[in-house]
Amino acid sequence: MQSGRELEVVSELKIDDRTETVGIPKQIVINDKAKLFDRRIWKALKYPVIAKPLVADGSAKSHKMALVYNHEGLNSLKPPVVVQELVNHGGVIFKVYVIGERVRCVKRKSLPDVEEEELMKVWEDLWAFSQFSNLASDERIDDKYYKMMHLDDAEMPPLSFVTQIDNHDSNRVHGVPHTLQKEDLELERELKLINKSPVKSIHTKYGYIVDCIDIYKQPAFDHPLLKNHKLQRKPSFQNSFEKTSVENSSTKFIFGLEKDECPRGSVPIRRTTKDNLIQSKLLSNDHVLLENNPGVHVAEVYLPISFGPYYKVSGTNSIYNPQIKTKDQLSFSHMWVRKGPIDTRNEISFGWHVAPRIYGDSATYIFAAWTSDNFKKTGCYNVHCSGFVQTDPAKYLGSIVDKTSTYGGEMIEHPMSITLNDNSDCFGVDYYGDLGNEVGYSLQFGGPGGDCRN
Repeated sequence: MQSGRELEVVSELKIDDRTETVGIPKQIVINDKAKLFDRRIWKALKYPVIAKPLVADGSAKSHKMALVYNHEGLNSLKPPVVVQELVNHGGVIFKVYVIGERVRCVKRKSLPDVEEEELMKVWEDLWAFSQFSNLASDERIDDKYYKMMHLDDAEMPPLSFVTQIDNHDSNRVHGVPHTLQKEDLELERELKLINKSPVKSIHTKYGYIVDCIDIYKQPAFDHPLLKNHKLQRKPSFQNSFEKTSVENSSTKFIFGLEKDECPRGSVPIRRTTKDNLIQSKLLSNDHVLLENNPGVHVAEVYLPISFGPYYKVSGTNSIYNPQIKTKDQLSFSHMWVRKGPIDTRNEISFGWHVAPRIYGDSATYIFAAWTSDNFKKTGCYNVHCSGFVQTDPAKYLGSIVDKTSTYGGEMIEHPMSITLNDNSDCFGVDYYGDLGNEVGYSLQFGGPGGDCRN
């Protein structure tokens, strides 16, 4: 890729200046020595400037750069080069890595700011360096690196903006051409499918909106295998143990609509924003729900398939609000059921998580996730794709948890289960809590391969 191509991408983006500002440093491409010393060209630039190779191909040569303090420093440059005006940026740069469909942004140490008064004291004309942010890979583990380089307080750019840049560049690493317009149209199409016309809208005290949607017009029924699906309002597999657990529970309210329930025949669906959708897709691409994923630390209890077959898993989950150090971190506790070899694995997950990338804050939220191919092409969080069926008039996915457990103090818990219905290929995901109404389905998921037909 040619140096400067990323600036062309930024210049072509449609940025809403009411919410974001983007500046592009001035730059000139120098192809020969004659142009290098043409003073008419330099009237547009202000020293100091950064000189870097025209082609960025990952070689050692392409990493050799220089900070030029004055016109005399140009003598040491060997065209072709890109000369770019240095803009003070706090000594931090943000690098975007693209591997397949995965996009990741990281913080790296950069050139320190140079003030005008400092230029008067500089005795050298040029300072040569080689990729200021370059370190051995084992030294660049995010948290450790950020602390070592004093980058903890540097705020990441919005992930939606990073994704726009990646999707706009037709020279992506994995060779799939995308344009911002095409990506925006696809996102708008998905948002229209998710955000149905509401029977009623509820503005929550947390700042987001919950729409009451006709139960048979909810996003789940956009899935072709659910077109003729018959809803089961009450689980056929609930037993006396679960009823007793609810009656003995000290927890009266954990999540969902506390006062304003949706009208009869409708269900609550949290309204999805474009940023919610983009960031949940990125989080799904990180495969944090998969085992053997680098950087993921787990403590779990599981039963291998050899002891099966299994028809149900149930238990009680304690709800916490663990502290997240960076926006890219995720902490969750969930119950899951999975089937099949790794490449084609089906998985259903239900629980709570702290996920700043999705919600923009560090609160605890109720979530569900699924995939039918190990998150290769299918799968999502909450109702960000079709397949999830909600039947409860108060509980909904993506709802904030008001009260969480305190270490050494009060425990906030919720019983739940995932069950294979005995007369269909559906899995029922159930939350058993006393909300003053009859306990029933909270969710229904498609079974193996997403099939959920009666």
